[in-house]
Amino acid sequence: MEYKQMAGRAGRPKYDKYGEAILIAKTYDELELLMEEYVRAEPEKIYSKLASEPVLRTQVLAIVSNEFAHTLDGIFDILEATLYAKQFNISSLNFSVKSVLFFLEKSEMIKMLEGKLIATLLGRRVTELYIDPLTASMVLDGLKKGKYHTLGYLHLISSTPDMPKLYLKRREKEKYSDILDELQALLFKKPPVDPIDFEYFLAELKTAMLLFDWIEEKSENYIIEKYDVGPGDIYNITRIAEWLLYSAYELAKIKGYTDHLRNLHILRERVKHGVKTELLELARIKMIGRVRARVLYDHGYRSISDLINADILELARIPTIGRKLAQHLKRLAKNGYLGQDLREDLVELEETPKKDKIDRRNTLDKFLGL
Repeated sequence: MEYKQMAGRAGRPKYDKYGEAILIAKTYDELELLMEEYVRAEPEKIYSKLASEPVLRTQVLAIVSNEFAHTLDGIFDILEATLYAKQFNISSLNFSVKSVLFFLEKSEMIKMLEGKLIATLLGRRVTELYIDPLTASMVLDGLKKGKYHTLGYLHLISSTPDMPKLYLKRREKEKYSDILDELQALLFKKPPVDPIDFEYFLAELKTAMLLFDWIEEKSENYIIEKYDVGPGDIYNITRIAEWLLYSAYELAKIKGYTDHLRNLHILRERVKHGVKTELLELARIKMIGRVRARVLYDHGYRSISDLINADILELARIPTIGRKLAQHLKRLAKNGYLGQDLREDLVELEETPKKDKIDRRNTLDKFLGL
């Protein structure tokens, strides 16, 4: 399927007479394999994933948030035009859609207004953030707990359906159970009693520990060996974590959980750059990164102003810097392009938006005829 997708895009309509897609084979046997498995092969069949809970939650909220429909019938009119409706009986989604609507109302992402389904400010923001509504609900439930530890935040986002979890090996269960005993008080969630759910919980904790090691400046090789992951896994997990922390910040702002805003903002920056808080000002400079930021900091250059006032020859002698980068930094400093101080970036928090009033008289039960 991926080959057909890429090869099918070769050539520009109106500009090229034909397109070319090139496969490189090192041997004749490999040539035959490529021809048989890719060129001559039929694309794999695809099936709609609309029936899966995360997809359905996201799509139903998006339909209401974008005002494509304000009634249950209107929602099904839209679903009738989907791939799912072509492959399966759309009426099979009736119960699932109603369950999703109840969940969204309970989570205050939609409300009833004059007999219509309307997205709240929270619901619209969740759609804009492209996150599962369940992720948003779990994050907000966690932030209510009044805990503020870094690992707690990391475990909270690691427990959401939008975060890929590290695989928990059988021999690691005891190890992470012991870690949980030590750190449980810092977490926003209590471990479940069910044995299977408990193992999932430990996998979430393992994922959070990887993120914690990342922001504590453990080397990439250390993380790869400790967690048995590849560089691509680290990149994927940290990028998703960065987005979820940004989303948590935006949701907390809407709900008025102002005590969490500064922590979430700084933690997002730390995950983005993979550094301790003290290095953020340096790590945010283009071409510096986590390794050079630590080297500069340990050599006494701890802020942008230190770099502005630095002697270029002394700067060039620092390991991993060199003359060319030193000149580049001085040039940026001279022209004021090194970026803002983190303290300046933490401007006065925006006024918390007013919460939508939920009209309990217009209940969803009545609306759906239940």
